[in-house]
Amino acid sequence: MRNNYIFYLLTAVGLAALPGCHQEPDLPASIIPASCQLGLVELVEQDYQVRTNNQYDAFGQLKKVDYQFVMPSLNYTAQTVHTYSSDRYLTNSVETVTYVGRQPQSGDVVSTRTTYQYDGTPKQISRVEYAYTTAGGRTYSDTDEYLYTNGRLTTYQTKNSGGEVIRKYTFGTDGKLQAYSDGSVWTNTVTNGKITKREKPGDGSVITCAFDSKGQRLQLEETYPATKRRIVTQYTYDDRLNPALAQLKRRGFPDLDLGGSTQVNNQTAIRTQTYQNDALISDVTQTMRHTYNAAGYSLGSASSTGARIRNYYTNCP
Repeated sequence: MRNNYIFYLLTAVGLAALPGCHQEPDLPASIIPASCQLGLVELVEQDYQVRTNNQYDAFGQLKKVDYQFVMPSLNYTAQTVHTYSSDRYLTNSVETVTYVGRQPQSGDVVSTRTTYQYDGTPKQISRVEYAYTTAGGRTYSDTDEYLYTNGRLTTYQTKNSGGEVIRKYTFGTDGKLQAYSDGSVWTNTVTNGKITKREKPGDGSVITCAFDSKGQRLQLEETYPATKRRIVTQYTYDDRLNPALAQLKRRGFPDLDLGGSTQVNNQTAIRTQTYQNDALISDVTQTMRHTYNAAGYSLGSASSTGARIRNYYTNCP
């Protein structure tokens, strides 16, 4: 259930189940320097709770993730187990989903098997295949492809089970994103490696984004002429380390910036202003108060909305 983790990333401010940005684990375990590893993450919202527990092997590679999502109408757990080759390349992952308190619906994904293929010397990831099984017994798949020219990533794309490209990212000689398409009616403008504008031909809808020098989103503005509504969201950050940085990068994977907001620091405020017929009708600011460990990573936050996030680390120097 790839979307489980995407949902978590959008609601919390961490990357509990994805690789971060430290050095590749290409040294013997005995000489890998001590570095904080994100272990347990707990998110408590008014209507739901999320718990993610990461476990690592002796080389600091993520080996297992236990995920739990709880709300009155939906309660499930997901366990992902990662397997590595003798030279520490990720080879396959298996995620199993278990529903609590009810039987899954026939279309619910209950198992995802992921295989990783590499090419070249040194090895570079070339293909990731996802095979899904639903509670009703249906199986389907999609595939991520990485295309290189002389060792430089030029294209990253996702194909559905029919071989149709449903998302495509193109990169320039500087490694930055040049173009993005997702098969929708929206057109995308990429500026300095970031998706800064999306337009919907026909109804005039426009979404624009502004970023800081670190690649973090500073402002998101949505304009919908059909409803005469405009929404402006502004983001503020601290200068401390985001939990996203507390995991090793997967060996053989490129550092991808797909044009969205880069996780570097921690959000401290989100201000959302809503306009109707150019008149301000709502102005709401959500604040997040963080605490930090000695290494500078966020230990969690308390939000003005009542949400609470707690981050627990292991192996910190």
